[in-house]
Amino acid sequence: MATIGKLWLRNASAWYVTIDGVQTRIGLKKNMTEEEAEVERAKLLLQNKALESGGTDAGDNKQIKLLFGLWVDHAKQASPDQLKEKYNKPRHAFLQKFGDTLAKDIKSWHITDWLDEHKSWGGATKNNVISVIKKPFIFCYEREIISRNPFAAVKRYDTKVRGEEVVISADNYHKLRTAAKPYLRDIIDALWYSGARPSELLEAHITEYDAAEGEIDKDKHKTIGKGKKRKIYLPDNIRKIADRNIANGNEYLFPGESGRPIKRNDLHNRLLDLKKKAGIAEEVPIMPYGFRHTFACRLIQGGIPDTHVAAMLGHSSTKHLHKHYAHTLAMAKGLRPSYERAWEVMATAARQGQGQEPAA
Repeated sequence: MATIGKLWLRNASAWYVTIDGVQTRIGLKKNMTEEEAEVERAKLLLQNKALESGGTDAGDNKQIKLLFGLWVDHAKQASPDQLKEKYNKPRHAFLQKFGDTLAKDIKSWHITDWLDEHKSWGGATKNNVISVIKKPFIFCYEREIISRNPFAAVKRYDTKVRGEEVVISADNYHKLRTAAKPYLRDIIDALWYSGARPSELLEAHITEYDAAEGEIDKDKHKTIGKGKKRKIYLPDNIRKIADRNIANGNEYLFPGESGRPIKRNDLHNRLLDLKKKAGIAEEVPIMPYGFRHTFACRLIQGGIPDTHVAAMLGHSSTKHLHKHYAHTLAMAKGLRPSYERAWEVMATAARQGQGQEPAA
């Protein structure tokens, strides 16, 4: 096993350690504080002791941020895609909370409590965060750097669609679009008025668009296996957005700033940032699919038949609609007779106002 000496400063300009008698530079002083250099030395010690000796206690008494550093070094070579910003964001948030905690002290309930603190995260988002954060622990556990993986006992969350719980109010819709950049405002408006799945709009290509009819014909969609065609009709204000983007040379109807489509997870993160900028309370859920749920609920409340609502959402039947919007459907059906009676009352009043006798 290699012998790694203490950290030392050479010529007041660079941090060094001696490994088996060989002076090895860790980094320049101008780019690295002593604390950061010590972290790098600790990583060398940890990796050397664990990977060469196979000892299972090497990482248990080390800070979690050091274990993550080992995994990052590995990922740079083995799977650099795992270091994209969308994955780094939850890792950074986790390290802010637990980075200085020793590996032996982190428990599954610590992790679950931390996830539950994020009220705006749905079950799917929390599951994605779990998948991202557990990788360094799995990496270290499989290499016997740590003696246990705290994520082994962390249960995944229910990912059912939350329907009415994530409906976006008209007030919050206006706050979001007011705070958004023009390209994001276009996407928000398209989601609000179409009821389409976020990916259907984000990936809508010029080849799928019938400008004359103002409709998108999706070649690939969730119910294609059931023989259903998927058409998304756009109102005039959204057609103008699509037509403008095409006239500007874009291949996609609702592109991001780069002209390329935004990924759904990226849109989710941008909406979270936008929610904060717009001054919307943290506990209020704002997510891409919330626009679709809002569309469904408002149409049901507006008296549009459930079969039509299901077709507009691209569902193959009303089964999904009844599963996730049962309360709204029940309310709509319950109010219908009252509306019909109200219309009769008002029609009678109108006829009386014209000097006519009420109809029998």
